[in-house]
Amino acid sequence: MVKYKKVYMKEMGYGEQDCILCEMDHGAVACDVHHISAKGMGGCKDKDIEGNLIGLCRGCHSLCHRGVITEEECIEAHKQFKVRYHI
Repeated sequence: MVKYKKVYMKEMGYGEQDCILCEMDHGAVACDVHHISAKGMGGCKDKDIEGNLIGLCRGCHSLCHRGVITEEECIEAHKQFKVRYHI
């Protein structure tokens, strides 16, 4: 498992076998951990922090990469998700 996924799972309290929820669509299972602020082509490790990572289903992940869901919306959804689930 890549480092940023390990960081996300640890900080969010998930175990390796846990079902991760999509933070944008609470009824869906998250398949991806998305960098809210992109790492860029070279891979910037300082963006591999919990506050820059969000669990997303494939549909929401695609919408983020197409710009339909903005960084600001991801940040707000991540904050609300943590409050809702007491993280």
